[in-house]
Amino acid sequence: MNKQQLPTKIWKSAKKCVLKLRQMSIRIIFYKYLSDKELIFLKENDFTVSDIKSITEDDAETVKYQSPQRQVRQIGKHKKSYA
Repeated sequence: MNKQQLPTKIWKSAKKCVLKLRQMSIRIIFYKYLSDKELIFLKENDFTVSDIKSITEDDAETVKYQSPQRQVRQIGKHKKSYA
C-alpha cells in the first residue's frame, strides 16, 4: 500500500462506519416511535401503569388484544380485488 492508497482506504472505512451508525440511529428512532405508539394505545384502552408494567408476550389474552379499528383494517387487507 502506498501513500496515495492510504487516504482512500481510510475514507472508505469512515463511510462504512457512518452508514452503520446511521442505520442504527434509524432503528433506534423507529423502535422509540413504536413503543410510544404502543403506550398511547394502551393508555387509551384503560390499561393502568401496573398493567403496562406487567405485560409480557406470554400473556395470550394481551398479545391477541386488538382494537376494533385495527381488526377492520386487517380484514380489508385480506379482501381480494376482482377488478
